Amino acid sequence: SMLCLGCLLGSVLINVIRDLVGETGTTMMGSHMSWMRMTVGGTTVVTAYTFVAALFVRDIQIVSELPLKEREYTKWHSAKVKVKSALAEIMGHAKFWRLAGVTGIFVGVRMTFRH
Repeated sequence: SMLCLGCLLGSVLINVIRDLVGETGTTMMGSHMSWMRMTVGGTTVVTAYTFVAALFVRDIQIVSELPLKEREYTKWHSAKVKVKSALAEIMGHAKFWRLAGVTGIFVGVRMTFRH
């Protein structure tokens, strides 16, 4: 799945940056950069690329009344979504808050064991 691929490539990116920069870090544009800061910068660039690429992905809808070999694709229309109403709808679901709570717990536990 794509999540497993993302985890695999993320760990490779972290290891490559750590090997290139080294444990002591490097000087870049007049300031000292540790390998952790370089990793945050690299992952920020990759995340920005993913966001831009997601703007060009569209959902293909298939007409299901026809037999499999004769199915047609419906013409794609861009959805008119208002961000504020979409966020309000998402935040109105209990599942979202359960996920946010569990994520917060995991982040807190990780921070506790890291320090």
